[in-house]
Amino acid sequence: MSKAKAKPAAAAEGDAPKPKSKLIPVVLTIVVLVAAILGGKAVMGSKKPAKHGKTAPAEGSELALDDFLVNLAGNGDHYLRATISLGVRKGVQESDLKTKMAPIRDAILTVLSSQHRSTLNTDQGKTALKTQIEQQVNKELGKDDVVNVYFTAFATQ
Repeated sequence: MSKAKAKPAAAAEGDAPKPKSKLIPVVLTIVVLVAAILGGKAVMGSKKPAKHGKTAPAEGSELALDDFLVNLAGNGDHYLRATISLGVRKGVQESDLKTKMAPIRDAILTVLSSQHRSTLNTDQGKTALKTQIEQQVNKELGKDDVVNVYFTAFATQ
């Protein structure tokens, strides 16, 4: 019986369970996982809904346009040469847009020729120009068929 009494005494003196030591690695693992998820989301970006809580319409195809060469607004010594592709809404037939190519190009030329070189040399200026082109083309078409504008070549002088 003396051996039976020794076991509880050794357990009491020796390694007492430490519940906090098992909890710390679990908490650290959770913190690392949450940080990794948030970091991944920040790096990958997230789709934001368009203005007024609406989601952006899905882009179906791209319509490549011929080059544009315009004199820029101002003193007349500067010009812009740009190649543009229009991202069109899913379900819009390219053949329908090709029948309206003259009004589309006219709308784009009007927007491009109203720009100043100093504005176009900034990222914000190019982004604003894309928005203006999209709005003007959609206004000319009478519907929101264009959902994005891409510059495939862009040079000012």
